Amino acid sequence: MSPQCLPLCSYDASMNDVRALAMLCAPEFHNLLRCAAGGRDHSTCCTRRGVADACVDLCAARVPDSLLVMADSCLPYIGNIVQCFEEGAFEFMFMSRVVVVS
Repeated sequence: MSPQCLPLCSYDASMNDVRALAMLCAPEFHNLLRCAAGGRDHSTCCTRRGVADACVDLCAARVPDSLLVMADSCLPYIGNIVQCFEEGAFEFMFMSRVVVVS
């Protein structure tokens, strides 16, 4: 990951960072998306949060054919998508700490 794109590698990234770095970091978008999704499919959460059907693939870390089209139609939902990634990361951390005693 290039140093200038590192601000996007955080769940605390601001929308200003997203807008400012979107074009510069577009070639690394697939890496950012896979990292944020944590290898999990967050489509159910995204649907529940009202993410448009055309953008739900992002919730499963599937990179669209056209980043420009995606940016135009999905940017309004990026906050909800990131919330689902965060929610999924929290659930994963919680579930990985549950110990089953038999």
